[in-house]
Amino acid sequence: MSKVFITTTFTPSMMKNKVVMVEEIDEARFWAELYNVSQGSEVVPAVGHENTAEIIKERMPDFVKEKMPESLFQKINIEMQDGDWIFAIIPQFRPNETREFTDEEVKKAKFRFFIIV
Repeated sequence: MSKVFITTTFTPSMMKNKVVMVEEIDEARFWAELYNVSQGSEVVPAVGHENTAEIIKERMPDFVKEKMPESLFQKINIEMQDGDWIFAIIPQFRPNETREFTDEEVKKAKFRFFIIV
């Protein structure tokens, strides 16, 4: 069974020497594609900050939430295998220092949406 990872970042180390396609898409298509691809796949939450995971879940349309795990929070190392997908919803701000983002910062952030397959 293929896996569908939901995360807020992606790096080449996740690809494990694979050739992948990375596509930036709009938010509506992101949720629709996530819903479609999650049918018959294992959805693996991989959002490393609990407050960010909760805020992303709040933004999800209800039809997508029904197919998702209760929480999107989970700190894991992603290693794509053949047939896996990564759905990355990436907040677009960087504080001056390394720290957890506040709820207010995450809620106000603009996001970019990517599919990696």
